[in-house]
Order: sequence, then structure tokens, then C-alpha cells
Amino acid sequence: MPPRGGSGGRGGLGAGPAGGLGGAGGDGQAGAGGGVYLSLGTANFRTSLVSGNTATGGEGGTGGMSLGHCHGTHTTPCIGLGGNGGPSQGGGLFIASGSVSLANGTFFGNSANKGGAAGTPTVISNINTILASNNGGDSAGGGLFVSGGIVNLLGLTMASNNAKAGGTGHMQGSSLGGGIANAGATSFATDTTLIGNNTRDSSSSGEGPDISGAVTSAYSLIRQTAGASITDNGHNLLDVAPMLDPGGLHSNGGPTQTVALVQGSPADGTGNNSICQEAAPTGLGGIDQRGFPRFRPGDELCDIGAFEFVTLLVQPFQPASLSFGSAAVGHQTPAQKVSITNNQTRPVTLSRSITGADPADFIIVSNTCGESLASHASSSILIAFHPRATGTRSAVLTVSDSPDRTSPYHVMLTGVGR
Repeated sequence: MPPRGGSGGRGGLGAGPAGGLGGAGGDGQAGAGGGVYLSLGTANFRTSLVSGNTATGGEGGTGGMSLGHCHGTHTTPCIGLGGNGGPSQGGGLFIASGSVSLANGTFFGNSANKGGAAGTPTVISNINTILASNNGGDSAGGGLFVSGGIVNLLGLTMASNNAKAGGTGHMQGSSLGGGIANAGATSFATDTTLIGNNTRDSSSSGEGPDISGAVTSAYSLIRQTAGASITDNGHNLLDVAPMLDPGGLHSNGGPTQTVALVQGSPADGTGNNSICQEAAPTGLGGIDQRGFPRFRPGDELCDIGAFEFVTLLVQPFQPASLSFGSAAVGHQTPAQKVSITNNQTRPVTLSRSITGADPADFIIVSNTCGESLASHASSSILIAFHPRATGTRSAVLTVSDSPDRTSPYHVMLTGVGR
């Protein structure tokens, strides 16, 4: 199916001396899978961002007009009904069947949009007309629509997706599952998955701002459970606000944008450690969507969702090292940067030092980091290699902050003197 359904055909004109009944408009076609449509097979989506996609149902066709009046009267026009609006399903992803795993990824800002407005007849000024409409189209699964198959969500963030029905008033369609709509999966399960801040059109009939349908969940956070039939396998956080970055998607490191947790989020440290440690494809392989470690010294609990919260982000992060190549003894290489960001909601005190085997061979040439770093502020350190002897040279940059249970942070420094 296309992400945007085609419009229904227009009804034919009524004919005859009395003016026959105008033909009904055709129904709009379905729009499905604004980002991806998966019809069959086995698929593993990992460390992916699905964002800003829309599935839109086609508009219902216009009802046909009468050339005269019903039953020979001069007061009753014969108008064919407008067609129903087409449904819209799966703004981000539509799964028709198959075995599908979605891991360490983010679905953000996708929409199953309006479902197509119902068609109405054309107004002709010298004939009495009525606006004869059928229903607006239904919408379901702003982020994900599952029609069938076996679907597992692992370490996923599903946020700020929307299902919006077509039509208005009593002609409006329904909206189901602003985040996810499960309409018939053989098995649909979540683990270490965050589903929150999704919406459906509250003026329409329907249910499930975050999830509509059956789901088996463990170690997952679901902001709004209304409309979902949940089999609780334990350690879930239900009807709990996720506390996500209100700015939405950002470049928080790694190859794709992510939605960060903020300090104090209930998702911090409440994921399934076994799934986080287990190798892909059945686990998360010890990393989040960005490729950052799920576990660090002082923080041995993984987080729910695709983003692992780090109180002080010191980059390069994975791997945490700078390699300067080779340089002649007594000559200095171009500087390389270490970036530091305080992700806490409070300021921290900062200190830094270079230690290890050859600390004098690595020089801090610039430092914008003072003795403290404000909440959500960043600073940087520029380091150059200036070998004092030949051979492999190494040292360690240590950045410490307080308060922070995961401090200190280390960046390995290497170079070769010649």
C-alpha cells in the first residue's frame, strides 16, 4: 500500500426527465507505512531513527449531482453520497506480517494523518443541494501499525507520534494508538522499551494515546495505558511520565539523533540488565542507539528506551581515546578536542589531569572548562602531542565531576615519537 491513499472516484450524474439519483462517490484508498511498509519476511531494525513520516488516507470521492429533482418535485435534489475517507495506518512503520525485531531505535514525530476527508457533492447554484457526506477515514498507529506477525520491541523509544482522524463532528472517523496500534499480531511484546507522549485526536472516537490493542510487556515504561490490553510480565512502569528532553530530537552523540532522558527520569536504571547485556539480535549487545555503553563504572543498571543517560558526557566516548599518529621528537601535532557536557539538572564541580606513562608528552593547549560546569552546559579541552622521546608514548586524561556517582571519566591518549 502507498503511504498516501488515492482519492475515491466521483459519482455519476443522475439523468432522466425527473433527474435520476446521483451516483455515490468512491471510498478513498488506505494510506499505510509512511516510513516503511513491511509485507512479509524476517526483519531486524537496529540503531535506527524513524521520524517525520506521514501515512494519509485518500479522500472520499465526490457524490454525483442530479440533473433534475427527485420524483419530479422542485424541492428535493437527488444527491449521491460522498465516499468514505480512506484509513491511515502506520505513520512510521506498517507491519503486515512476518517476524520483526525493532531494537535500540527511536520512533519520533510520525503521524497517521486524518484518514482522508469524506467526499461531498459539487454545489450547482440553480439546484437545491445538500452536502451528502459519509464518514471521515479512521487513523491508527501514528508510529507503528501491526496487522499480523510476530513483533518484538527491545530498547526502543516511541515518543511524540500522533494519530489524527478525518472528518468533523458526527462524520469524524476514529483514531487508535497515537504511538502503536496492534490490530492482529500473533505475538506483540516489549522489553526495556519506552512508549510515551504520543497522542490521538481527542475529539474523535477511539482509544489508546500510546498503545491500542494487546501487548506483553516487561521492564517497559508506558505513559498512558488506556486502550491497551497489557499482559504484565513484571518490572513495568505504567501510567508514569517518562521525563524526556522537552526539546525532542537532538544530536546527542552517535550517528543518529535521539531523544534524551532528563535527570530524574524513572526510566534511568530500570531496564532489563539481561537483555541489555545479551548479544544481538536477541539482546542489545551492551550499547544504546548511539553506540554508547549501557554499563559504566558506578552505573551497572541499564535504562529503559534507546538512550542511556550519562550524567557527564565526555567525548570521544566510544572508544574513549585520541590517537595522534607519529611526530618528530620536539615537534607538536595539531590539537584534538575533548568535549564535556553536564547532563544533570544541577551544576557540577570539575577537575582534569593528565597522568599515566608519559604525561609530559601531551599538552593541554586550550581549556574552556572552569572549576564548575552549569546544568546542560558544555566545555572543551584541546590536547596536542609533543613527543619528548622516540617510540610509543601514552597517557590518560582524567575528568572528574561532583556530585556524580559515575565519575571519573578517562580518555586514552597515544602517539609515536620518531
